[in-house]
Amino acid sequence: GGKLVSGGKDAQVKVWVINERNVELIRTYAHSESVTKVMSLNKNNFVSCSLDGNVMFWDISKSTYTKKIEEIWKWYDWK
Repeated sequence: GGKLVSGGKDAQVKVWVINERNVELIRTYAHSESVTKVMSLNKNNFVSCSLDGNVMFWDISKSTYTKKIEEIWKWYDWK
């Protein structure tokens, strides 16, 4: 089956496997605030960003992130 990655106000990033008969949650990752964007990079890797200011790179085969860019909002002049 295919995979779907979702994120939401609960600060969770969830990975689902979808096939013709059911949908199964296979992994959950966490930010500390609402997840605002999730983007697939390839079959097993994706990136998420959150109101916590962090951009996280994930590998579905692992239980944690592979790279974290912290407080990205500090990189920009919002004035």
